[in-house]
Amino acid sequence: MSTATPVMLEFRCTRCWRSNCVDSDACGSTIPCQNCGEEVTVPDATPERIARAEALLKEEPSLAERPNLQTSVHSTTIDDRELVRIANEQAKVPLHLMDFSGYGQASIIARTIAYLIDNTLTFLSVVFGFVLAVILAKYGLGDDPFDSLQVQEAISISASINIFSLPLMLCIVQWILMSTSGQTIGKKIMMIRIVGMSGRIPGFIQVVILRNWVRYLLSVIPFFSQIDLLFALSDSGRTIHDWISGTRVIEVA
Repeated sequence: MSTATPVMLEFRCTRCWRSNCVDSDACGSTIPCQNCGEEVTVPDATPERIARAEALLKEEPSLAERPNLQTSVHSTTIDDRELVRIANEQAKVPLHLMDFSGYGQASIIARTIAYLIDNTLTFLSVVFGFVLAVILAKYGLGDDPFDSLQVQEAISISASINIFSLPLMLCIVQWILMSTSGQTIGKKIMMIRIVGMSGRIPGFIQVVILRNWVRYLLSVIPFFSQIDLLFALSDSGRTIHDWISGTRVIEVA
């Protein structure tokens, strides 16, 4: 869409989601992203966006002093989310190719709640497995006393499997989620994500082995967990296990 007044259109890349600014004459054309170089199509400058930009220019006349800019089309938070949704639907960019470098750090409150959700799920899986083991032990004994020892042995093995299999399956699911999307169940609920310092989704070695398993090993050190949490209050917002694995946690809401 062409406009009578020169317009600088701001839009987000379909790969890295960071802002680009181009003249409205480029609407509909394909250009390389100014941030990541990906070929992207410049969206149309809708009348609503132009009207909003003109209103913004009246409120902030200093915008007119910017080079080559009489009218600036700025995206609100809602517009940004809608752009991301539309771009994701149209471009079908695979998650592992997305660049999350421009996303802000997740708050320690969101990270803590996600951690509590994941640990609560683990606790419930242990309790459920234990209940199944108790039920099996209570009602699984046969009436024949000669077979009671064999039955008890079989029940003992089954009970152990019930107690440990559910937490193990939950852990496997969580590891797969972290390796493929950078999110656990808790992080999905809180809409936060683990990414590498490159901005990409980290793989199994980085996010599971270095970030989780090493942290569990280090947690045997007195006060390590508390100190690890305090690191999240620093300017970088990264915990010790973030530094070890080369990751950070972002807010994707």
